[in-house]
Amino acid sequence: MLPIGQVDLTYIIAQSAATLYIIDQHAAHERILFDRFSAQTDGIPSQQMLVHAILSFDAHEAQYIEENAELFDQLGFHLEAAGERTYRLTETPADVPTEEAEGIIREILVSSATCTQRPLRICARRGLRRWRAVRRSRRARS
Repeated sequence: MLPIGQVDLTYIIAQSAATLYIIDQHAAHERILFDRFSAQTDGIPSQQMLVHAILSFDAHEAQYIEENAELFDQLGFHLEAAGERTYRLTETPADVPTEEAEGIIREILVSSATCTQRPLRICARRGLRRWRAVRRSRRARS
């Protein structure tokens, strides 16, 4: 594939012997980052929160968190029981802003509830990798 040019700082025009390609460079960048994060096999680096967040969940979500505490730790979220359905968030992934952590945890819970793959950690890790790739790609654009 041979690049020909760029249009509106958004699309890359390229060609091969018999084909013309129009590539959304932002989507391509997200895919590259997603693949890079997918290749990470170690745990995700986390950071201690100065002020712990107190999060409340319904009974089903709380049970899932309790049963999958190790998975959340591997994803960089450390949750400690602080009540029957309440958890204290003490650590987040190093690249996750603290104000976005609760939303990501809830997104992981939703994606895991609808997950058809086993083990569930595959869906949870994929959701976090997707969020990280999109976020870094958007940050690179600005």
